[in-house]
Amino acid sequence: MTDADLNALRSWAEAHAPHGSTQARQVLALLAERAALRSFALAAAERCAGQSEALRNLAEKKEPKGC
Repeated sequence: MTDADLNALRSWAEAHAPHGSTQARQVLALLAERAALRSFALAAAERCAGQSEALRNLAEKKEPKGC
């Protein structure tokens, strides 16, 4: 689904939820869950990228020479 599709779906759900539409409330709940999962995935990707960079820096670091 595109962002435009999601926005249209959200608009429909927001218009119908106040009138007691169970489907509209479920759609809003699913959209909120999707947003939370997307945020979690983005945060996890950032953490992984940071860890990968730290490991790469460690791998490129030269071993200290003995005395």
